[in-house]
Amino acid sequence: MTALPAVTIDIQRSPSNGKESDTYTSGGGSVSLNKIEDPPESGFLKFIHTSPDGSPFKVSEVRYGATPASDLNPSDDIQHLSVWYWKDTAVDMTNPLLIEILQGDNRYTYKSAKAGGTSWQPLPIRQSPRPNPLTGKTLETQLDGLNCSLNQAVTFNLTFELSSSLSDKHKKSRDDNTYCCSTHCPQGTSGRVTVKLNKVSCKQNHRSADYYRHKINTVNGRKVAAIKYDPTGGSTRNRINLNGHKSPPSVTTVYAFYSGQNPKLIYVYGGTATGWYKKPITISNGDTDEVWTPVKDLNGITPDYLTENTECSSWTAVKKALTNVTCSGCPPCPLPQSPPPPLAPSSNIDSGASGAVVGPIVGLLGTLLGALSGASKVVNTELLENLVGSILYGSDLAATIGIEALGAALETTLSYPISAPNPGQAPLDPPRSDGQAEPSTLLLPTSMAGYFFVGSAGSGHIIESISVEKEASLRSDVCSTEATSRFEDLPIHDENIPSPINFMNWINRYGFDDLSIKMNIYTLVNRR
Repeated sequence: MTALPAVTIDIQRSPSNGKESDTYTSGGGSVSLNKIEDPPESGFLKFIHTSPDGSPFKVSEVRYGATPASDLNPSDDIQHLSVWYWKDTAVDMTNPLLIEILQGDNRYTYKSAKAGGTSWQPLPIRQSPRPNPLTGKTLETQLDGLNCSLNQAVTFNLTFELSSSLSDKHKKSRDDNTYCCSTHCPQGTSGRVTVKLNKVSCKQNHRSADYYRHKINTVNGRKVAAIKYDPTGGSTRNRINLNGHKSPPSVTTVYAFYSGQNPKLIYVYGGTATGWYKKPITISNGDTDEVWTPVKDLNGITPDYLTENTECSSWTAVKKALTNVTCSGCPPCPLPQSPPPPLAPSSNIDSGASGAVVGPIVGLLGTLLGALSGASKVVNTELLENLVGSILYGSDLAATIGIEALGAALETTLSYPISAPNPGQAPLDPPRSDGQAEPSTLLLPTSMAGYFFVGSAGSGHIIESISVEKEASLRSDVCSTEATSRFEDLPIHDENIPSPINFMNWINRYGFDDLSIKMNIYTLVNRR
């Protein structure tokens, strides 16, 4: 049997003159050297040392330049020895990351570097040696961690599961909302990247959305090597290429908006890359290198501004950007409402029991309610002013709830005749202790509005009604598929109309703060 040729492998060597392959002589034999990017587009370069004809060979020694790498002692039957570098350090071949040794029996052994490139240790993986090589996401994850450990180069990981779990810990005031690599962050308590959940909403609190902030601690020369994420439910590690930059220079913070548990819109802070970027709508099958493009419509808007001082126009711009990357379900802010006209001055001023000045409308309303209740005049100023304010300024309430939501509710509104009040009707029950409103309670504003119109319109006047629960609101998480509304249509029946005296007793007992009452008054008066 012919003895295998013995060679010395220099893991600091690269193909000369920038070529992809080369051959060098060492230890009396020749070594073929090939350079590839592995995984493809990952930013990591693999240098493969083999025999020129591809046959097995014997390695007498492994060196890093002039220094022996004594921890690397492969057997006689070697098919190849490969070493990985980060592309930034491959320029001068410093700080190797990982060694792969393929033995003649098709077993793969992996060793990771310690600082300096001359000391090595077994890579902590489940099986070593193993029958199959490390590839794809598994390999890239190992390289990302080693790059952080040895080159101070941190990979931002925007994977939704990581963002949400770490931000939950931050909300609990714990100190373990960090990550980076197994060397610096073995227990998740000393990582170099901090994750925090923030909410953006316009100043009027019409709409809101969540985003996650990833921020690196840049002390001691730490930097961002790449921005990546693992698609939810997928098996790849996708890389975010910022308009041509795989390793964005000087980036310190990334703010990520998600849809379908994957990032769709990000704001990058740091250096020339600062700005908004959106995910490409279509990606080639199997392509994990995503070219994200700038969103110029959001120029001048920053996440901090969105959090602290957001105008509806800014939220609308963010919503549009999210919609453009197939993020549906983000509702717009309602259209601005015109303010109601001021009350006309008048010399006909009444002073109520509280001493407050009551305008002509309030005075007229007091007279009307007094006639209906059998009294000479209602002088409860606070009640009357609240009632008039609910009518005149109902547009503010409609703006808060949302024109779209109000319109949706009105589509199913029913119309019923209102007859004259029945003085013999039993008193109304107060609201239930469990917080749920009795039908008779919610019908109060409808009945009251009927009294307002019965004198001028006569019995049988048609009034359209809509009732809104006390805590009515439209709430929507960013890009949810359904918005939640709390609207309910209430039919109006003659037998549910309370007597004026019972109505006034109920108002005096329970005040006029119920949102359903205010909304009914606004709707009834303005749709008369």
